[in-house]
Amino acid sequence: MKPLRLFCTISIFLCATFTVRAQSLEAVEYERVLFHGASPAEANAALLSRAACLEQLGRYDDAQDALDRLRLFSLSAEDRLRSNHLRGVAMLRTGNYQGAAGCLDEGFPQDKEASRDAALILASDRRFDESLSLAVSLYPQHSDELQKLFKKAPKARKEGAAMMLSFLPPLGHIYLKDDKWLGTTLASYAGAALTVWQFIEGNYITAILGGGMLLNASYMEHNIATVPQRTQQANQKAMESFLDKLESLLCD
Repeated sequence: MKPLRLFCTISIFLCATFTVRAQSLEAVEYERVLFHGASPAEANAALLSRAACLEQLGRYDDAQDALDRLRLFSLSAEDRLRSNHLRGVAMLRTGNYQGAAGCLDEGFPQDKEASRDAALILASDRRFDESLSLAVSLYPQHSDELQKLFKKAPKARKEGAAMMLSFLPPLGHIYLKDDKWLGTTLASYAGAALTVWQFIEGNYITAILGGGMLLNASYMEHNIATVPQRTQQANQKAMESFLDKLESLLCD
């Protein structure tokens, strides 16, 4: 590696390290202010700042905990909007899209950063028309890319449809775009075949204990019973991928 490139790489890592450390120390300092008995207004200011620092560190659960400690009775109108914004972002990052949309509906600040986050939250709540309109108004230079992206917005997979299709493996997996279908499908059909074969041969105990147990473990436990979880995971995965692409376009 060339000396200049090596120097630049080391500098980047050192800057990142010191920035994270500074944010951590700042978050601790805000907690110290609270420990020493601040007034309600001072406590709210410290908690909001602490939550912002924690979100910069990616500690979204801790940020929500800080926001839960706000003295709501002494929140100013401006701080209430800031609280909604911070809480909405924390919920968005932890996959609670409905909760994030609820925070947005209560009101966000009118700055560009909050509007950018609002576009992401609207998309996560599948309010795609509103999200696209806001995103284009914020970043008109990316209008074409945004239009193309939203034309491919993920459609929610329905649990009922997935359940019906799962009765005939691997149709349910295919509907959910789940590529982990081969083992379950082969085991399901093998269990069914073994059960029928042994019944025809008159080996009823083997049919029940062998084929029946294999069929139950594969077809029922790893196919039918997992439909709700797999449907939720499929929708979550598709939305996360869409939001990552959207976020990459929401920049100057």
